[in-house]
Amino acid sequence: MITTLTLNPALDTTLYVEDFIPDDSNRVLDTQKDPGGKGLNVSRILHKLNKKVSTITFFGGHTGNEVEELLKKEGLFPFTIRISEDTRNNITITKTNQFRQTRLNQKGPNVSNGEFESLLSMVEQLGDNANIFVLSGSLPKGLKSNVYKEIIILLRKVNKDIKIILDADKDALLTGLTANPFLVKPNIHEAERLLSRKISNIHDQIRAIKDIRNLGCQIVVMSRGSEGLIAYNGEEIIEVKPLNVEVKSTVGAGDALVAGICYALEEGKSFSEILEFGVRVSAAKVMTPGTGVCSWDEINKIKDAPEIIRRK
Repeated sequence: MITTLTLNPALDTTLYVEDFIPDDSNRVLDTQKDPGGKGLNVSRILHKLNKKVSTITFFGGHTGNEVEELLKKEGLFPFTIRISEDTRNNITITKTNQFRQTRLNQKGPNVSNGEFESLLSMVEQLGDNANIFVLSGSLPKGLKSNVYKEIIILLRKVNKDIKIILDADKDALLTGLTANPFLVKPNIHEAERLLSRKISNIHDQIRAIKDIRNLGCQIVVMSRGSEGLIAYNGEEIIEVKPLNVEVKSTVGAGDALVAGICYALEEGKSFSEILEFGVRVSAAKVMTPGTGVCSWDEINKIKDAPEIIRRK
């Protein structure tokens, strides 16, 4: 069983405009609404790929109800902790005449101590039966930056064999690493913030993933946007180049990568196969408009295999 945790879910709204002109009226051609939040995106893709997945999240107010109903329409029935404040809204403005995307993300609601304690109880219950547990995304107000560390320690107490994947940023990532997750997936900008230095070339990237691994995890997968990814498991350094596909939306591409990694990891694939499938799922998501999720149909349309380079 794969379980995901989303502490700061959202209603993702994509507005399509022919052009986006500041300080002027812009006519919206179309609107798309989807459940949002990194862990929810991972769950949605895994569900589309016919993997059994459990989803834990906070929901509050009318917006939270709307996100939950959208999930149920997709066939996902999340384990939900109700909170007093409203779930946040994220807005993506997509220009159609020249593909550009602008994201406006709210910080999220305040989560009380009691609400967080209820969530920890649910994590403890579901963590006992999970073999992969994904912790991903930003933190809502009211939660301390060491929250992922606390959850990782709790999960290890109830399930010593669990593989924990952490996809976070800044202090949440730094403190989470001290609890030794199985795998972390920073993008190159998150890695720069974590290490407090610029990562400019392949030599910088190799040094970065080695340094991140030394902070406390078994595997580092660093996504690099249009350059693909580079990863290190203590034995191999593998670079996977991106696939050449038509870009319809880059929103959620990193979450798709995590979903692909989870899928292949549970299938018992090799390190290079896990990375290759993650890149394939991410490419399929890029081919999918807005904040929608990809399916096997999009994945199977990709006939080429990504280039794999083994580094030293």
